[in-house]
Amino acid sequence: MLLLKLVQTEKKIREYQQTMYDLAKVSGLNDPNVLFISQKLDKEILFFQRFSINLPRVPKYKPVARF
Repeated sequence: MLLLKLVQTEKKIREYQQTMYDLAKVSGLNDPNVLFISQKLDKEILFFQRFSINLPRVPKYKPVARF
């Protein structure tokens, strides 16, 4: 369930980034809407970072030298 939420959050992050970029090109970086989207983007990134750290990692394959 957490993995699904992280995938959805990653999608939201990409959408907010693109929206913010497009809006900033037209309105400028100091536009209130750009700042609002930036704040939403920050919240999504923090959520993603906080919960992706706790996912179990698959150990990397280490070849065993056999002589």
